[in-house]
Amino acid sequence: MIYVSAKFSVKDECIEDFRQKARILVAENGMEDENVACNLFESIERKNTFTIMEVWNDMDTFEMYRQTDRYKELVSALKSYASQDVKADIFKMVI
Repeated sequence: MIYVSAKFSVKDECIEDFRQKARILVAENGMEDENVACNLFESIERKNTFTIMEVWNDMDTFEMYRQTDRYKELVSALKSYASQDVKADIFKMVI
């Protein structure tokens, strides 16, 4: 399994739009066969900071999904609400 995280610092005026688009991404990812989980988290310590965490069965499936037009469209919209660069990481479990 692989774990994908994307951390967003969102502009004040874009919070609700960001949440709406993020909900769509989370819901659509949940319909993908190889997507184990996808959740949106809001920081309790940093204002306007959100993290989307995804769990996928394998990297190949995630890469295929990441190439879809719909995924690119949603991620582009989410990035447009960010006040700084999005910090994304892909992890694998080691223990």
